[in-house]
Formats: sequence, C-alpha cells, structure tokens
Amino acid sequence: MPVVHEFMNTDAPSGKQLSLGIDDDGSLYVNGERVITQQKVRLDWWVNVAVVLGALGAFAQGLVAVYSIYK
Repeated sequence: MPVVHEFMNTDAPSGKQLSLGIDDDGSLYVNGERVITQQKVRLDWWVNVAVVLGALGAFAQGLVAVYSIYK
C-alpha cells in the first residue's frame, strides 16, 4: 500500500469531502482512490524553483516577525 501525501482537503457546502494527494511515485489520488492517468504528475523545473523561493521567502518573513517581537 503506497503512502499518500495529502495536499488538499476541503468540505463542499453539500457536505461532501474532497481530498487530493500524491504518492512517492507521482500517482494522483482523489479521496484515497488512485486516479489512472497516462503519465506521472511532474512539475517543470521552474515550478520547483518557484516553490523553493516561496519557501525561503516565507522563512525570511517568519524570521523578521520573530525579530520584531523580541526587538
């Protein structure tokens, strides 16, 4: 049984729940069920760079916020 990393979970106004996830092999899952796709989910290199830059920016903002609290 593959380990599914859930990245979205939401409740619809109708009461239904939707969760999206991806496993280590890149297979997509909706509500815990594997979605059959023609190819694995892959991100372009620039998307990976943007994610890393966004994470670094969030970390820097956190450092500035902590610094301003204890200043």
